[in-house]
Amino acid sequence: MVAEMERIDVHVHMVDRGGAGCPCHVSRRMRHSWQFRILDRMLAHHDVRDGDSWVARLTRWLDEAQYIDRIALFALDGAYHADGTLDFANSPMVIPNAVVTEVCRQHAGLLPVISINPDRADAVAELERWGPQAVALKWLAPMQRFRLDRLRHAAFIDLLTELRLPVISHAGAEHTFPAAVQELGDPVLMAPLLERGIPVIFAHCATGSFMHPRSGRLEAFLNTLERYDHAFGDSSGFTSLVRGRWLADRRLDGVRERILHGSDLPVPPMPLALAPWVGAGEAVRLQAVANPLDRDVLAKRAIGVPDAAFLRASALLAPGIRRVKGH
Repeated sequence: MVAEMERIDVHVHMVDRGGAGCPCHVSRRMRHSWQFRILDRMLAHHDVRDGDSWVARLTRWLDEAQYIDRIALFALDGAYHADGTLDFANSPMVIPNAVVTEVCRQHAGLLPVISINPDRADAVAELERWGPQAVALKWLAPMQRFRLDRLRHAAFIDLLTELRLPVISHAGAEHTFPAAVQELGDPVLMAPLLERGIPVIFAHCATGSFMHPRSGRLEAFLNTLERYDHAFGDSSGFTSLVRGRWLADRRLDGVRERILHGSDLPVPPMPLALAPWVGAGEAVRLQAVANPLDRDVLAKRAIGVPDAAFLRASALLAPGIRRVKGH
């Protein structure tokens, strides 16, 4: 049986720069973007050179963490042409399901979250193959450039329902990948899933950032949670420089019991961003916490996030954890 009190970080990215012999893909446009330079600096900040060293870092942090028991690790599908074939030029990064599934098979604390663009020609077959090996499905529609359709994607949605697979959907502003289609981050677009009873976790609670302030969809997120009791948010990025203010936003007060914990690693938690609310001295103390998994939790606790928030993902992901990890 899955432990009822497991503390799960529900939002961690698998990353790899790609290269010769690597199944991961990074587009030419991505490699020449300012976003890629920032990603490189983030990985250098963690002393990471490639996918293998990123996994080694994650598992070491998890082994040493005091406040996190498991990590949900994301694959990432790309964008697709109208004929269902992969659009390499407009897919900034692709991390295959096979890579993430194998990594998580080798590490008990890592939970595989697959990614399948429903516009791909073999989407249903891909879900049949990898869905039973996953605890959730990750979508990043502004980068993957799809718009969910009840009829066109009916078979895919049917299989998601059968698998009882929650969906972690990016919502709100997207600034990691170049040329993101910001309007595809609207929570309203996930209605075809919610109407079928499929749980949806809206990453970042559909908030904006100082880089894309007009791309936030917080009000749409709040309205969606009011309408569907199986809609949730996560707190990923809420201790970063670009989203640090949202933890203190009073508009979230009424839905805080529906927000799951997520860090957004490799984006480094920056408690200094919370200094206006926790005080400069406390922010500096928290910034000195070496383990980023613990640093993120402690920063959120300092601003008033209750302990229950770090436990909520356990029940939601329990069917998948039992299926994948054999508990």
